[in-house]
Amino acid sequence: MNEKDDYTIHRASIHEIKLIQEVLLAAFEEYRDFYSPEAFADTILSNEETTKERLNQMKVYVAIEHGGKVIGTIEWQKIDEEEGHIRGMAMHPKKIRDE
Repeated sequence: MNEKDDYTIHRASIHEIKLIQEVLLAAFEEYRDFYSPEAFADTILSNEETTKERLNQMKVYVAIEHGGKVIGTIEWQKIDEEEGHIRGMAMHPKKIRDE
């Protein structure tokens, strides 16, 4: 991180579940009507148990402002030497508009 950066990125911990859920909901809310209720709930990790499972199955990273607010998240998983999966890639919409 250099001096002008106003955020850090690190691997998410179990203690950041609610913060991850908040940024995913904020990022995907405007697209809710394009999802089935079940798919939307899975996309935004609507419950703590689903989020815990995702933290165990995939590598989840968060971007956090120095004040402690999660402003972005991404999840990824290596399948094999040629394939990987990316999910839950999101930035808080307010942060995008502020840029």
